[in-house]
Formats: sequence, structure tokens, C-alpha cells
Amino acid sequence: MSPRCAAILAQVDAFLDHERGALERLRFAAHLALCPPCDRYVRQLQEARRLLRLAATPSESDLAAARRLAVAHARPREAKG
Repeated sequence: MSPRCAAILAQVDAFLDHERGALERLRFAAHLALCPPCDRYVRQLQEARRLLRLAATPSESDLAAARRLAVAHARPREAKG
């Protein structure tokens, strides 16, 4: 791994989180265009992040179950006789 690759990969999270300026983003993109291993790594990282976001997003069935539980919990408890 070249020193330039190491520098790019050390900053990859900041670049993906848009925490760098326009000039730095252009340099990052230029490096990826010329370096297939770094480009592949960044694409894999982007896909992993996408999948994690997807996994963390509640599905419609999760939301429906939560609503049913909330309704059931909100009902007054029947008095035991």
C-alpha cells in the first residue's frame, strides 16, 4: 500500500460523511479513479454502511407490532375479583 493510499484510507470515514471540503473531495475522487484497490475498498465500505442503515430501519411489520403493543399496554387492566 502506498503512502497516498494509506492517507486516503485513514480519512475514508470523514470523506464518506462529507466532512471534507470540495478540494479534498476532488483529490479523494481522483485517487479512487486511478487506484482500483482503494476504489473497491470504498465501494465495499459504502455498501456495508447502506446495509447497516437498512438493518437499523424498522420495517412496517415492526412498526405495526409496536403499535399493537402500545395499544395493549395503554388499556386499563381488568380488576381481579
